Amino acid sequence: MMSAPFSFPVKHQNRFAQLSDQTEMKSCDRRFGQTSEKGKTMPHHAIDFRRISDAALLHADQLVKHWLPDGHREGSEWVALNPRRADHRRGSFKVNTVTGCWGDFATGDCGGDFVSLAAFLFDHSQKDAALKIAAMLGVNPHA
Repeated sequence: MMSAPFSFPVKHQNRFAQLSDQTEMKSCDRRFGQTSEKGKTMPHHAIDFRRISDAALLHADQLVKHWLPDGHREGSEWVALNPRRADHRRGSFKVNTVTGCWGDFATGDCGGDFVSLAAFLFDHSQKDAALKIAAMLGVNPHA
């Protein structure tokens, strides 16, 4: 499991995550908004995964070099060791830097974009990975 390349300033953390850490928070209704510790309803903003994924594709080369520094380019693919397992030979873990598709053909782990790649590499939820990529790239994560 990797952790170092995903360090973001606190100012970019999701408001839901900040509120969930507060012990006085009463409840959360994810369909209609979130109730704050004072009982006021806060709007729920949908995450624009497509916007974040598209922005990540524009920075694909930089992201794979940052997240998988032991890799190398083979055509449109970045070939690296899988940091989530005891991988000793490059070749089975690849990221297509044009489409965002990635996979470890030795284990069957795979995904279709850089959000799912980040979620896999750093053991985050899709939501958290998307928000962190958005913060990293300076993209508004909300639709």
